[in-house]
Amino acid sequence: MLEIGAGSGRDIVELAAAGAVAYANDLSAFARAKIAALAERRNVKVAVDSSDLRSLPYPDDFFDVVYSQGVVEHFKDVDVVIAEQRRLCRPKTGVLLIDVPQTFNPYTVYKHLRMWMHTWPPGWESQFSPARLRSLVRKQKLDVIKMYSWGEHGEKMKPLLQPLDRWAWTATCVGVICKRPD
Repeated sequence: MLEIGAGSGRDIVELAAAGAVAYANDLSAFARAKIAALAERRNVKVAVDSSDLRSLPYPDDFFDVVYSQGVVEHFKDVDVVIAEQRRLCRPKTGVLLIDVPQTFNPYTVYKHLRMWMHTWPPGWESQFSPARLRSLVRKQKLDVIKMYSWGEHGEKMKPLLQPLDRWAWTATCVGVICKRPD
């Protein structure tokens, strides 16, 4: 299992603790150190690499599960990013999961305001409607198994934003689970 853009490593380390053969990718030295420390604390093995996610050092068809959460939106060459994830996923049995910010949500307005003010921590990122995300994975010849949506909010904004998370078209994040048919 490979998590691309693993950040804190909390997900991949939990999956390793549950028995997954775990790999993590992140360009950030700080993130890689956090992943290694967390894996050591949990006494699990996670292989960590720092490669550009558009050209990862693994053979074709290597993983049963490839996933990225909050990563794809930081790239302008989204087709290349998704194609690389597809390349790594085993045909027929492998699962690819991509999770991104959703377009039609108050969070997106807030994010764009902060980008305009140059105060958004990542600097720049895009967002995706459910239809656009579905179209991007189909363009890579992936079969959509399921689309889903979710949200995560601070306590102050939770009462306002949580009701929007019931629908993919208004949720904070949207994701797709897909498979390679070949």
